Amino acid sequence: MVHDTMWRWGRIMLCFGTMGLCMQCGTSVPTSGSSDSGADSTTEDGTDSTADDSGSDDDSNSDSNSEGFRLSGTIASGTSGSLVGGLKSVATTPTDAIAISPGVQGASCRQATVASDGTFDLTLEAGQPWMVVFIDRAQSGASMVVGRLVSDQLDALAPSSTATSLDLSTVTMDADSGTATSSRNLIDIVADLGIDSAVAELLATLDDTVTRYQNPDIDNDGAIDCSSTTSNAVPYFLDFHVRFDMSLAGSRASIADILDTFLAADQTTATYSSTGIYVAYPSSFSTETTGTVTFADAVTTEGGSLLAAGSTNAATTSLSFSDYYSFGTDIGAASELPDGEISFGVGSETLTFSGVVTPPLSELTAPTGRIFPFIRFDRTSSSCTSGCTLSGLSYEWRKKTSTGWTSASVSELATLVEANQATAGFNVGLDTNSSQTVYFTIPATAASGTITWAAANASLSGVSEAEFLVLTTEQICHLGLSFDDTLGMRYFAGYLNAPGTCE
Repeated sequence: MVHDTMWRWGRIMLCFGTMGLCMQCGTSVPTSGSSDSGADSTTEDGTDSTADDSGSDDDSNSDSNSEGFRLSGTIASGTSGSLVGGLKSVATTPTDAIAISPGVQGASCRQATVASDGTFDLTLEAGQPWMVVFIDRAQSGASMVVGRLVSDQLDALAPSSTATSLDLSTVTMDADSGTATSSRNLIDIVADLGIDSAVAELLATLDDTVTRYQNPDIDNDGAIDCSSTTSNAVPYFLDFHVRFDMSLAGSRASIADILDTFLAADQTTATYSSTGIYVAYPSSFSTETTGTVTFADAVTTEGGSLLAAGSTNAATTSLSFSDYYSFGTDIGAASELPDGEISFGVGSETLTFSGVVTPPLSELTAPTGRIFPFIRFDRTSSSCTSGCTLSGLSYEWRKKTSTGWTSASVSELATLVEANQATAGFNVGLDTNSSQTVYFTIPATAASGTITWAAANASLSGVSEAEFLVLTTEQICHLGLSFDDTLGMRYFAGYLNAPGTCE
C-alpha cells in the first residue's frame, strides 16, 4: 500500500513550476536549477506521486534565439463567411493580437495592439509552441475572439530555437469558423518556423489541446487577462494530467522488468487509466479553495459517477500550492474527455475556458504519435542477482507507432517535449518512512543516454548521500515516471513494485 500522506492526490506535494516550491504540509523539497518539475506520477495503485526536479547531465533544450522570434502580418479588411447565428458582430479589424504558449501549471502570453492599417508585430520566445488569437477588446469573455489563427491542420506555431521570424502576410478572418488564416502556404510557414515537415505533421496531430486558452478573458471581467503592460502570463490554468500504466507482454510492468534492460519495443503497451482536469487560480483572485465544475459534455468520473452535460458538480479534487488554489475532477478510462466549454465556479466568480479540444478516447487507448521516456536501472554488476547496487539510470525517448515503439528524433523532442520536466521518482525502502525519496530529471536534449548514479545527479529527500550510493534494487519502491509536453499536457507512466519488495 502506498503511504497516503505522500502519494494520494488529495494531499500530495505539488510543485509550482517557476517558483521552486513543492507544497505538502508546508514542506519544501530540494530543487536543482531554477525550476521544479511539479510532476505527480502514477504509482502502482493508480494514484499520483510527486516527482521533483533534480540535477542531471542535461542542459536545457530551451536555448531560444536571444533576440526573440518575430511574428508579424497584416489583417485584411472585412471578413469572409457570414455571422454565426447573428449573435454578435465581427470587428472589421481586431484590436489586439495575443499569443499564448500553454504549459503545465502556467501559460505564457504576449499581446500586441493591431495598428490602424491592420499590421501587428509580436515578439515570442522561440523553441516553444504558440497559439495566436485576434480579439476585439470592446467585447468580454469568449465573445472577444474574432479569429484564432490556423494553418491547414496546425493550431500552434512552434518556431525552432534557431528560427528568427515569420511574416504571415495577409491574415483573413472567417466569421463562420471563428478562425484566421494566412495568405502564405503551409510549406513556407513551416520553413520559416525552422521545423521539418515530419515534425510539423506530428505537431498537427497533437496540438488541438492549445485551444483551451483561446478565451482572452477567462475571468469574464471585460479585460484581457494578458497585457504587455501588466503581465506576460495567463493567471488562470487548465491542466490535464493523463495517466497510463506500462504493460509488458500483456501484464503490468514492474521495476524488475527494467533492471539492466528496457521494456521491449514490440511487447510494450501504455494502458490509459484516467485524466485529471484541474483549474488553478491565484489566491488573490479568490479565497475559496475549491468549487464546482461544469462540462459541456457528459463524462464519467474515475469513481464511476456520471456527470450530465451542462450540470454543475462539486469538485472531487482540491489542493493549494504556493499562492495558488486548484481543484477539478478525474475522468475515468472508459469516458470520453469533455470538449467545448469548461467552466469552474469559484465562490461568486466563474472561470470559463472555451473552445476546449481534448484527445478522443480512441487516441488515448492507442496513443500513436505520443512520445514517452523509457528508463532502465543499471546494476553495478550485471551478474548480481540480489542486493545489487546501481551504477546509473539510462533513458530512451520513444514514439508510439501503430505496431510498437520507435526512437524519437531530437527535432521531435525539441518541438514536443518540455525540457527538464521529465522525472523519475521513487520511495526508498530504507524504512517505512515515505518521505525518503529520490528524483532524477530525464534529459530531453538527446534521444537516449545514461545518468550516472551520483548524488549530484539526483534530488534526495530524507536520504543521505552515503545511503543513496549503496541503495539496492530491492529498495526502489513506488516508482513514478512523469513528463510534460510543450502543449501543456502532463503524462504519467506507472510501474508496479518488483515482486517480493516494498511491503
